[in-house]
Order: sequence, then structure tokens, then C-alpha cells
Amino acid sequence: MAIHSREYKNWSADVHQKFSDKPIVMQMEITYQCPIRCLHCYSDCYNNKEYAKNELSTEEIKLIMDKIYAAGCMWFTFTGGDPMIRKDFIELYDYAKDKGFIVSVMTSLTALTDDILCKLSKKPPFSIEMTLNGVTRETYEKISQVKGSFDRAINGINSVIKAGLPIKVKTLISKNNQHEVEDISDYLEKLGLKFSPSTSIFARLNGDNEPCKYRLPVDDVLKYDFSEDDCELASSVDVDDKTRAYDGMDRVSGSFYRCAVGSWQWHINPIGRLNICSCVRDVDYDILNGNVLDGVKYLRDYVKNKKFSSAGRCGDCKLWHICGSCPGKAKLELGDECGAVDYFCELAKKKNVILNHYKSVIKE
Repeated sequence: MAIHSREYKNWSADVHQKFSDKPIVMQMEITYQCPIRCLHCYSDCYNNKEYAKNELSTEEIKLIMDKIYAAGCMWFTFTGGDPMIRKDFIELYDYAKDKGFIVSVMTSLTALTDDILCKLSKKPPFSIEMTLNGVTRETYEKISQVKGSFDRAINGINSVIKAGLPIKVKTLISKNNQHEVEDISDYLEKLGLKFSPSTSIFARLNGDNEPCKYRLPVDDVLKYDFSEDDCELASSVDVDDKTRAYDGMDRVSGSFYRCAVGSWQWHINPIGRLNICSCVRDVDYDILNGNVLDGVKYLRDYVKNKKFSSAGRCGDCKLWHICGSCPGKAKLELGDECGAVDYFCELAKKKNVILNHYKSVIKE
């Protein structure tokens, strides 16, 4: 009998489309604990012993894995905090792999041990994702706030590469490492890895806005997406006078949540609560003690019925695809899920200036 092969991306796209009504992707924070204390981290407010006391046990996490597998989950991601900091990580990883999940691990690699590396080598994950925010000890540890963490992170990357494991290295660009971005890119290129930058920084889960002060100025953010001429065009225009949206944005979204929440991807926090995403935590469902599909239905109904409380800057905005904000991030930063974060409004308006320019050039 012939076995037909397909490219993963095509198979994955088909599965996501066919089973969009199923919770096929689950990201689970198995802990808030992390060996490093990054200045911009949105969950570092819970990185302490008090919150660790309430986190799920080994058997409770296994039970949740059983439940989500039965509900149709195929992709499972360990995240945190840093999942590798848990003493039972190897046991939990083993369990997830043996269940048949497509397993990914999001980690700082600063807690990687020889035993963990050995396990990953024997049962490789689909992906290991880590963040490298500096290629000098000074920059990395200014952000991580932990002495010795730079060497552990670099050794972790080298060990994973040497073991032939799949790794994606991301970089969060902030005021603290902007000067080192080119060096980070060059370093990763020499390792044969793709440079994957992001400038998305938002408030902490407890509403602390401390991380927001490390955001790049809007004009600097644009430099990573557009040419120098484009950025000059945006910076020279009074964005408050620009309300016309570029093609594709000529309508107001009828949805409160404008992303993929409530469809195939879900989030589980360290105490076993199902969330629609990592930012929205004030509505949840207890899947440790409840039924996964009941929880999915409950949260989907919430997403479907949620509306803006009044017409405002976000509710009737035509630039909602390009601002980078959302109700979850607004709630964390402003305490108001219907609120508009000025920083993201400015970013959207300046992107719109550039995109409208391209629109006019194409027409000419």
C-alpha cells in the first residue's frame, strides 16, 4: 500500500480549516516560575513562591492532557514562565509525546539540563522556541536581571543545535537592546538561524505598566517593517488628519475580538483555567474539574456575544488590522478592554499613511 507524503504546512492548513470548530491547538503554562526576570515580561508579576504553591501537580497536568486529547487537541505547547524549571518537566514531556501530541516547548533555555537535553534528543519536539535579547553579557543580563543567565542561554542554544533539534530563536526589541539588534541578527545568521524580531510589549497580567516604558518610539518600530523613505513619509505627516484607510480596511469590524480567539487555539494557565488567549484572563473555565468541550462552548459564546460598550476609537476604527493592540492588551494597560492605547493608535495611523502612499502609487 502506497504511503503518500505532503508538506507539513499544507497538511496543517487543511487540518486547521477542517477542524476549526475543535480545540486542536493548546498552549499550556505549566508554571509562572522562570530562572530569569526579564524587564518586559508580562507574567513576571507571578514569578514568585506564593503563586507557585497554587500551580497544578504532575498528575493534574496529566489529567488535563488526557482531557484535551479526548476533545481533539493535536498541537500542544509547554510554556510558562519557563516549563523546564519544573522538576517534573521530563515526566510531563514524556507523557505528552506518548499521548501523540505535536509538542513544542517555549523556554529561555537557561534551565536546560543534560537530562532534559537527552530526553529531547530521544523524543524530539516539533519545535523549541526561545528568546535571545542580547549577544553581550551586559545587554542580555540588563534585561534578564540575573547574573550568569547569558552564558546559560548561549550554552543552551549551542547544545540544542549540536543535538540537531529544531529551534526558533526570537528577539524582543526594546529600548534596552535596540543598539544590539544588528549584532543579534548577525550572530543568529552565523548559526544558520533566522532572525525573528518583534517589538510587541504590553502591560503585565496584574495591570502593572512597567514593561510599557521599554517600548520603542513608534517611528523606530516602523523601521523594522518599512523602508527609510517610508518612515520619513510617516514621520512628516500629521497623523491626526489621516482617517482614510488603505484597501482592505474600509470597514469597521463587527467583532469585539478581531483575531482567532474562540476558534481552534486555546490557552491554559498554571492553575488549570482555560482562557481564550494569554492576555484575556478575567473570563475562564475550570477544565481541571470540568469538561473541555463545555468550557470551549462557554468561552465561544462569550466571544460571540461580546460587544463594545459604546462607539469609541476602537469600536468604529477602520485601522483595527494594523494597530497591534486588542481588548486583552487594553484591559491590562488601561483597565478598560474597550479603551484605546494611544501608543498603538499612533502606530496604526502612521502605518496607514505609508500603506495609503503605496495604494496611490499602484493606481498611478
